[in-house]
Order: sequence, then C-alpha cells, then structure tokens
Amino acid sequence: MRELIILHVNGERREVAVLPHHTLLEVLREDLGLIGTKHGCELGECGACTVLIDGLPVLSCLTLPVEVQESEIITIEGLEQNGKLHPLQETFAEGAGEGRSYGRDKSGPYECIGATLSMRVGGGVS
Repeated sequence: MRELIILHVNGERREVAVLPHHTLLEVLREDLGLIGTKHGCELGECGACTVLIDGLPVLSCLTLPVEVQESEIITIEGLEQNGKLHPLQETFAEGAGEGRSYGRDKSGPYECIGATLSMRVGGGVS
C-alpha cells in the first residue's frame, strides 16, 4: 500500500504516493521522473545515486524517502542555474552520449559524482 508523503526536491514541494520499501533513488526516478540520479551498484559503493540532502551528499539507494520528508533534496537536475548546465551535468551528458558502461571498477563521470558533490559542500558521502 502506498503512503502519501511530501518531498522538497530541487526547490519544489512534491506530493508523492510511495511504496514503503522503495528507496529515494526509486522514487526520484520512477515516481518523479528525475532520471539523472543513476542506478549503479545499489549497495552504496559507487556513488552514482548521490544526491544532496540538506547540502550534504547522501546515497539515495540507501535512503528511504520517508526519512527525508522535511529535508531539501537536490538532484543532478537541480544543479542547473539560469538555464546553464553545471559542469557536472555537462560531464554526465558527454559520458552518456558515448554509451559507456560504468561500474565500481570503471572510470567515467558517474564515478566522480560523490566526490564532486562532496567538494561542493566540503564533506564526505554518507
């Protein structure tokens, strides 16, 4: 049975009916259509699913949406400012266009998201 919750994503208040066992990653992608946050290892090791929650990088594959209802969530889509892509968004677009496969032991733009977001706020991935 779905539960109605309110999430604050990329500066917008979003009301969404979520399944209690779905992760924030699943809700962002499947329910809200924000597909910039990527499925990776789904074990919290690769960083492909990293989002900012209250300014701190967090792995959305290990987070339940009900835990972050009162928080501000920023996805890769939310980094755009005044119609201009953020350098991280540009890197994603370039990598996706090349059809690469990204994983824990491969290099590419998805592997740098956790580190890049960490540098943006001066913290580590949690």
